Amino acid sequence: MLDRCHSVKWQSRYPTYIGLSIHESFLRASIFVDWMKSQITTENGESLQLDKDILYPGNKEYSPTTCAFVPQFLNMSLNICERASGGMPKGVHSYTLKSGEVRYSSRVHTASGELSKYAFTCKWEAHKAWQLARASVIEQAIEKYKLMDCYREDVAYAVKARADKLRYYAKFGLETTRLP
Repeated sequence: MLDRCHSVKWQSRYPTYIGLSIHESFLRASIFVDWMKSQITTENGESLQLDKDILYPGNKEYSPTTCAFVPQFLNMSLNICERASGGMPKGVHSYTLKSGEVRYSSRVHTASGELSKYAFTCKWEAHKAWQLARASVIEQAIEKYKLMDCYREDVAYAVKARADKLRYYAKFGLETTRLP
């Protein structure tokens, strides 16, 4: 947390951390440790990840009211890094058939690998398939999370809102560029 917010070296390597801050109470180690002890920080021997914006999308401050410890798979379900190339929407890739016709595929990274869907004639249909598949990945992660001792309803609700937003965007033909 300290490196993410204050280390120039860290921020030069990971520029998305530029502009983050730490609530004054978390700057006192004893208060942070007390807060941590009040949280579930491991699950089946695995450390959970401290997340600052899972509850409040776009949040830039580590604080007792904004942070939560979450399993990596839940955090990663929100990662929509499927890179678009050549002006394609998120999750969409194009390829050319031997006949010269262009087709589009959508790819979603899941816990078990990559899920690809092919043969769309329109990049927006491929993007819609990507949105719906990404929403399903998030919802499956929530179902798995519900079975864990570290489960928090507020975290599940916040994560579900992202899946709902993807489904809304798919329904109304809106492009997803990031998940807030």
